[in-house]
Order: sequence, then structure tokens, then C-alpha cells
Amino acid sequence: MAVMGSIDTKEIALSKTLQEELKQLLQLPHVEVLGENLRRMFIDYLEYEMQIGVPTYFDEFLYPFNCLLDFLDVAAKERAVTECKKAAKKKKKKAL
Repeated sequence: MAVMGSIDTKEIALSKTLQEELKQLLQLPHVEVLGENLRRMFIDYLEYEMQIGVPTYFDEFLYPFNCLLDFLDVAAKERAVTECKKAAKKKKKKAL
């Protein structure tokens, strides 16, 4: 079983291309439900796959997949907060 350690984020440099791709992903109209849908698909896949046994790559897949879902959860929460702030600002401007 592969054990994943923590990564020093100071060592990670995102290229301009990767930054643009992440920005594009996070601007999708329904990015909030992407994580939920991936979870549903994964559970459906597991139900099917477990009938014949656990895939050999499962241990190597689960941790990174969970990290991706965590990333999408954080992105959805931050986007919701940003949208609320924008709406409040807009409402405040109308009131003036």
C-alpha cells in the first residue's frame, strides 16, 4: 500500500498554463456540484467493481482522488462566499 506524505506547498510552482486551467475549471457554472457528482460516480463504480474484487490500483488511487474532492469542496465553499459578498455589495450599492 502506498503511503502518501504531506507535500511542502512552498515547493510547488504552478505554471501559467496550469493556473489558467484551474481558473477555467473554477469558473464553470456548476463547479459546486462537480465534487458531488464525482462522489456519486465513484460510489456507483465501487458497487460494480466490488462484485469482482478490489482493483489492484485502488490504494494508489483513493488518496489522490480524495484530495481532488477536498479541493473541489474548498473551491465550492470559497466560490459561495465570493458570490455572497458580491451580492451584498451589489445590494448595498442599490440601497445608496
